[in-house]
Amino acid sequence: MYKYQPDIIAKTKIPGHNFVHTNFTLKFVPPALFNTLQLILFPMILYQGNWNTMTTVFFVASFLVPAITAISGRWIIIVRSIHAPLAFLTLAGVIYYGNVRSPSEFIILACFAIW
Repeated sequence: MYKYQPDIIAKTKIPGHNFVHTNFTLKFVPPALFNTLQLILFPMILYQGNWNTMTTVFFVASFLVPAITAISGRWIIIVRSIHAPLAFLTLAGVIYYGNVRSPSEFIILACFAIW
């Protein structure tokens, strides 16, 4: 387990040294990316007037599927490995049924996700 020790870090003063615990940080990249895309897609689709019933179904699923698989993954081991792909598949459904298909829209999504 990683223990953050700022006093030791301050004493080393190694130029360019990375004090970020990579394994710990990488656990939070997919959820951050997922939540960013979810946050951007809602107003983007709504503003374009492409919102329909299937978009609503997949948008609700984009909240329920990650929650259900995260909770059930505590007891069902196989669910842990399919948790992230299932979550991103729900976003793919939102993108498809929300008619987010032009290259400029994907560039906007990518820029916000990277930011």
